[in-house]
Amino acid sequence: MKEDYDIRINRLNLKLSALNEDQVDLKDLLNVGIKNLLKLDKCLDTEDLTKSRGLIGSIFLENFAIQGNDFRTTRINEVVNII
Repeated sequence: MKEDYDIRINRLNLKLSALNEDQVDLKDLLNVGIKNLLKLDKCLDTEDLTKSRGLIGSIFLENFAIQGNDFRTTRINEVVNII
């Protein structure tokens, strides 16, 4: 029984060490993401209509509608909403 558990523990330790190697620095990733979000206005000004619609669609996930100078949507990307 001890031998079985030792084998299991060794396998789990190998998996754990592999997970630690694959970790991404979230702080750097968030900084890059925030910098990119702050450049959205420039992207919308310089890109064609198709690319701009794709960009807006990635932020506003469902039923995005423009009415005059206002817009409405049923669901917004939660990451963008938090920022």
